[in-house]
Amino acid sequence: MRRGPLALTQVTARTLSLGDLSGGDATLELTATLGNGRVDHTELLGGAELEVVLTEHAPPQREVLRRRLPLQAAITQEGGASLGPMAPGPMHSQLRLELPIAAPKLWSPHSPSLYHAHLSIRGADESTAHVRFGLRELKLDGPYFILNGKRHFMVGTGDDFGYPTEAPPQNKSVYLARLGAMKAYGFDFVRLHSHFESRMYFEAAEELGFFISPALPGGICHEIALRTWKWWINELRNTASVIDIDMTNVSPLPPSLRIATVQD
Repeated sequence: MRRGPLALTQVTARTLSLGDLSGGDATLELTATLGNGRVDHTELLGGAELEVVLTEHAPPQREVLRRRLPLQAAITQEGGASLGPMAPGPMHSQLRLELPIAAPKLWSPHSPSLYHAHLSIRGADESTAHVRFGLRELKLDGPYFILNGKRHFMVGTGDDFGYPTEAPPQNKSVYLARLGAMKAYGFDFVRLHSHFESRMYFEAAEELGFFISPALPGGICHEIALRTWKWWINELRNTASVIDIDMTNVSPLPPSLRIATVQD
């Protein structure tokens, strides 16, 4: 697929605040990387326009926000600390937007509401990007999980890669049925024993209202483990169902790996 000089990649959605906890709109932060890493895109910014459309996931996918602005106005200062124009680097720039969502529908196991963000750039070069996300806030208060401002008791089960006769299915309907059966028994949390499922597993979990805790297997090469762990964090960064991403199953991390993790 062609990536032009104004290509949008690494789109990330992050909940900054939840409206129902403070009585107002929820606030969403959208960030993205602009540029294809090969061509200087700075001369194309002047006449370019960015459009952002937020819609609900559930049919009929109601539009909740549409905003247009000059592309230059969405480029952040170095480090992404503030909004406003800058002199971007020749290969990549960072975009950052804070967007309100009125009467937000929050994601939880009881109500797994999801949204879509569609980004489009129009001008001398054009590009589009999309991300699906849920609005939620999960905190720890001593022994308690605080989900969207209220205590939440997780009812969990294990999933030990139970595909004895075949590779993991590449069909989300299989995962919807598998997790749907667990949901019927009252579960809302799954621990993946020493493995990660396919991306569609996490999508199905997000749609059904499951928290997922995946883990890398223990005893593998430290460098490979760290690289794989980072890749999965990036891959699942927008997924509301992920509660944590463990570097190893049960066995403690060796000091060298703990130090590398903290430094990175």
